[in-house]
Amino acid sequence: MKLTRISTAAGCLLGIFVACDKTDPRAPPAAEPSAPGGSGPINYPKKLPGRGAQPLFGKAIKGGAGATRPSASSKHLAEPATDRELRRAAQAPGVDCTKPALDNAAECEGDDLYFCDDKALWVVPCGAETHLAGMPSGGCYEGDTFTNCLGCGKADDGTDVCCDFQLTVCCLADGNCYEPKR
Repeated sequence: MKLTRISTAAGCLLGIFVACDKTDPRAPPAAEPSAPGGSGPINYPKKLPGRGAQPLFGKAIKGGAGATRPSASSKHLAEPATDRELRRAAQAPGVDCTKPALDNAAECEGDDLYFCDDKALWVVPCGAETHLAGMPSGGCYEGDTFTNCLGCGKADDGTDVCCDFQLTVCCLADGNCYEPKR
């Protein structure tokens, strides 16, 4: 009889826990937060896209020009471009990445890309990142409309170009940039 009471009590408690579970069993599992070191590796195609008939839209400077730390007036990275394998936490006086206007703001300082993401300041060594991704060379580039690491190599038309890993921008050796063929 004592065993029956314990079994009945345990069954009641289990019923209470199951009844209180508010998760929908049909819902997809919650996403895991990305690791502080970034998400996955950066990948480039074997051949970068040549210019073809694409119009030029501006110039870029390797290593950047002007400010070296993110601010509200900086160019902003696309959100997927902030989750980088080689990103490391950085410190810079006067940079408050908790401000919404600085989310994804980016600046070059030589080969390093400094940017705000997830309310923190990060730095990526662009040359090391693009080399790890299989490119012969690369660096941090600031253009009229972008700031990002660009991997440099031969394009499918034989020219020397530097492109971001998402292939949204490529720049020729003279600094003139274009949007690759889509």
